[in-house]
Amino acid sequence: MRRILKRAKLWHTLSDDIKPLKEPGTIGRALAPKEKSRLVETASLKPEWETAYWAALLALNTTMRWCELRRLRWMDISFDERLLTIRKSKTAAGERVIPLTEEALEVLVLLQTRAALMGPVELVHFVFASFRPVGQFDGKKMLGIRMSDFDPTYR
Repeated sequence: MRRILKRAKLWHTLSDDIKPLKEPGTIGRALAPKEKSRLVETASLKPEWETAYWAALLALNTTMRWCELRRLRWMDISFDERLLTIRKSKTAAGERVIPLTEEALEVLVLLQTRAALMGPVELVHFVFASFRPVGQFDGKKMLGIRMSDFDPTYR
């Protein structure tokens, strides 16, 4: 609001009555190697966290943000050229083409294989499509997991 009023040259009428909040001067930080390995290790502990595990591996191997992972579609991936294209990002600098590491490529193949089990995989479908995991239990022991409410057109 302050910036808008300053641009309109009206801020001076309110400036004496308002004490602005401090704006943080720092931005996020990269994970330390121990934090990365702990993240991957924790995400791999339970079968129902499989999607989180794969998303973490993909993020760590591609520098993708969470919002970029959610928007990722199969049309953004070139398996032959081993490239991934970020078409929309938080900033203009975020729109980029990312070469895929071996691990990132493996994750994408696994995700595509899982998606193919649910039905045809089309280019407009989301890589991290919407589904709800439903566990099958015997008391407290998990016997298996199945997916329901799968919708590849919704992230």
